[in-house]
Amino acid sequence: MNVTAIHRHRVWILAAAAALTLWGMIGLFGNGAGYTGALYWHDYTIPEVRPGSPLDEAGFQPGDLVVSVEGIPIEKLGMYSRWPRFLSRRPGESIQMVVEREGELVRGEVVYRERPGRVSGMRLGASLIAVSFLWFGMWAFFTTPTRHGLRLAAIGLVTGLALPGPNLGTWNGVKDHIQIASMVLWVLFLLRFYLFFPRPKRPALNRLVTGLLYAPWLILLFCLVLELAYHPRFYHSFGGFYGMLMLVYGGLALAAVIHTGVTTSREDLRESGMAIVLWAILVAVLPNLVAVAGWFIPPGFDIPGSSFFPLLLAVIPLGMALGVRKHSDRFSTSRLAKAG
Repeated sequence: MNVTAIHRHRVWILAAAAALTLWGMIGLFGNGAGYTGALYWHDYTIPEVRPGSPLDEAGFQPGDLVVSVEGIPIEKLGMYSRWPRFLSRRPGESIQMVVEREGELVRGEVVYRERPGRVSGMRLGASLIAVSFLWFGMWAFFTTPTRHGLRLAAIGLVTGLALPGPNLGTWNGVKDHIQIASMVLWVLFLLRFYLFFPRPKRPALNRLVTGLLYAPWLILLFCLVLELAYHPRFYHSFGGFYGMLMLVYGGLALAAVIHTGVTTSREDLRESGMAIVLWAILVAVLPNLVAVAGWFIPPGFDIPGSSFFPLLLAVIPLGMALGVRKHSDRFSTSRLAKAG
């Protein structure tokens, strides 16, 4: 199906973008569950108990093996990576948990708290960045009937699938696995975009290379299905795999951007729209690198506004959309000149 034919279905694509946005907002603002900050390994052991935390107040210790929650054996709990969300409680409410410690059973009551502001802020910031990719992708798609605009729309829709959704009870495991697959596919689509923009690079046109890029993601998809089918035997056993994939795809995308910047003349960068993309990446990334460097500065020194630097990542999809529009205008002008 060509780009023109796909644009005939733009109403459905727009509806999908709106539905994903609503889905994400319900998950972000419609979840009144409390917070414990607890983590659990794939074998249901408690790796850490911070002083003063709900787990600490309940009397639990690192290394405790969770046996049951609210009388439900762990084998029948949901597949959520950190906690079965269908057992979540509102702030002030509690759950009864039984753990095994040195061969003995220990019972405790975990009381939920209000979600800390920093946690809510991180969730909101990540959602804003995802929504930026979604709607700047839609803008590029609707205003530039080219394959670059279509690729941006695909990036946006995949990012929308990674938005936090509402509590689905025992179906949370399926939802969370879809989000994981979507996040990895999002980075892969970014790589594909930079391989083709502003003009295709040689690896982008090679079918073998394309197959090699998609094969690890398909393997990940198979592993995620295994986790769902054989829970809890494979209870989130492949976290390192999808983290590694995101790192590799992200590194290759950065290499593609650098290659374009180094091998393209300034005039061509400007006229093709790639200069806008490069500036957007610099504006988004450099302040965050400064913030990371601040971690190594002696304690007590704080870079003003550094907590908001991650929000600058939303500039990247804006720059990509503007770059695609610039490239489309140049292509249209060139085509009109040839016709004249």
